[in-house]
Amino acid sequence: MIKDWTNAIDFRTTILAIQELKVQGWTLQRRLQSILPDGKFVIDYSRSGKGRVGLLIHQSFRVLSEGVSGKGYAAWVKLQIGEKEVGIVGIHAPNKRKPRIRAWKWVAELIGTGNWIVMGDLNQVELRTDTLGPSPLLHGKEERVWKNLVLRKDVVDCYMVAAWKKRPRLTRHARRGNQVDRARLDRVYVSDGCSWVDHVNSIQHFGGRTQGDHVPVLVKIALDPLEPQQGKQRSYYKLNDRMLKNEMTKAEVKRVWEDHDPSCTDPRRRWKEAWAWVKDFCKKQQQEDQSIGSRIKNLRSQVDQERERITFESSKTEIGGVLKLEEELRNLEKEDADFWR
Repeated sequence: MIKDWTNAIDFRTTILAIQELKVQGWTLQRRLQSILPDGKFVIDYSRSGKGRVGLLIHQSFRVLSEGVSGKGYAAWVKLQIGEKEVGIVGIHAPNKRKPRIRAWKWVAELIGTGNWIVMGDLNQVELRTDTLGPSPLLHGKEERVWKNLVLRKDVVDCYMVAAWKKRPRLTRHARRGNQVDRARLDRVYVSDGCSWVDHVNSIQHFGGRTQGDHVPVLVKIALDPLEPQQGKQRSYYKLNDRMLKNEMTKAEVKRVWEDHDPSCTDPRRRWKEAWAWVKDFCKKQQQEDQSIGSRIKNLRSQVDQERERITFESSKTEIGGVLKLEEELRNLEKEDADFWR
């Protein structure tokens, strides 16, 4: 099935992540070689029949580093794509909750900084109606650890960015023994809020019946938003780190996201509109901060000049004018400090 599905894939621009193949490591390598004979492989050879993970990479990609997780549930590679370093992680998360919590912590440490794509079988169930198979509902400590990963590393689900009218969670049918279940779509996430990605073009999945409970997913992602498009250079507003830590900004960002209903017909539109609101607010706050900073700088210069003019022969009016300027400067500095507290 995999070979039939991959016949239409151009491996010069595609990375194939495979998980949950219950075969020996060398058997998995031979199967990958049957798809792409000259390809590069990242495989965990230690897990015997426990649902292996593997990455298949075209030989034209420059591999900077690679590895597998300690428990063998993930394979990762870092590639040089143009001027960017892009990391890719293929995951087959454990079925049990405690090992899965350790898996999310490992992922958070791995993708600490930089451009990462995280994909595979996360074994997560967010809706009670989706609870098919052994995976328990996402809640408790696992939910806290997962949300911490999503918020701190700003990983975005490609289903929310691509133009789907309704986010697919389960699709088609899979046969498990005599019972017919719905097959679960694997997930694809992108780090840094997709800021380093031009756009997610499309999401496709294999259209036939499967013997397992998963459906292959193909996500097309356009990289490098700084590339000129049709003769025009794109310009991007860079948020100030100091601005994002401000409590007023955090409150406004939270309000904006809550106002944009996640159940709207086009998730991509919601994401773009909300992000535009956040950037607009932060830009105004940053301009206001720059204005205050400029006023403080001018006042300091004016106070220094007036102090140099003060002598023993200066009148009370002149001295009072300097004291008034100093008081105005202190108030402005206090206002600036309170804003960033």
